Amino acid sequence: MKKRKLKENATFAQGKPAETPTTVAVKDSVVTAEASAKLEAEIKAKAEAERSAGEKAAKEKAEAEAKLKSDADAKAKADAEAAKLAAEKAAKEKAETDAKAKAEAEAAKIAAAKAAKADAEAEKLKAEKNTADAKAKADAEIAAKATATKTNAETNATKSRSVTPVATTTTSTINNTQATNSGSSSATVSDELPVAENAKGKAKRKIKPQIGGEFDAYKEEADTYFNEKKYKEAKDSYKMALKYSPNDHYTINRIKQCNAHLKK
Repeated sequence: MKKRKLKENATFAQGKPAETPTTVAVKDSVVTAEASAKLEAEIKAKAEAERSAGEKAAKEKAEAEAKLKSDADAKAKADAEAAKLAAEKAAKEKAETDAKAKAEAEAAKIAAAKAAKADAEAEKLKAEKNTADAKAKADAEIAAKATATKTNAETNATKSRSVTPVATTTTSTINNTQATNSGSSSATVSDELPVAENAKGKAKRKIKPQIGGEFDAYKEEADTYFNEKKYKEAKDSYKMALKYSPNDHYTINRIKQCNAHLKK
């Protein structure tokens, strides 16, 4: 009341009409309403500003987080793609290296097998040549011996034929002398010859062994085959030798040995 009164006095002193209590009350009410409205507006504006700022901050934060997530996802995807490409490249390089190594190993294996085969064939040809040379040499030696023996036999036969008349005369003289002196049956030199074994009938005759000539040739040939362990050829040659000396024990034993070897 005191303040109001002082205010009225001031107004009056300024030459203005004095305000009534009602006027003052209305005025105060208006002032209070305006202040309240202003305050409310300010609070509302502030709240709106804060809300806007919060929304903006939240939006910016969300956008920043989204960007970070997007960047992280993009980087992770890029890294994964790069790792995938690197792995594929490494796998491809490894496959190519393995294939190359396998091809080189296969080529080396084929080359080694080819070289081994060539060496084996060369060795085989060499062995066959050596065998053929040895056989040719042995055959040549046997042929040379046979030729020499045959030549000697022919020479001996020629010599024998040249002295046969003398031998016949001598035999005849001996026979006549024995027949005259003893009166017994004549005995020629041929009666002292051995008889061939296993001979029968007319074939049972006395055969003179020929120590030289064809017998020696076949015997030497058979011995050569026997020493070379060619028992079939040796047996055949021993059989040919027996035709000229059926009772030769050495030749007969050799045939038995050939048979024993051939049965193994």
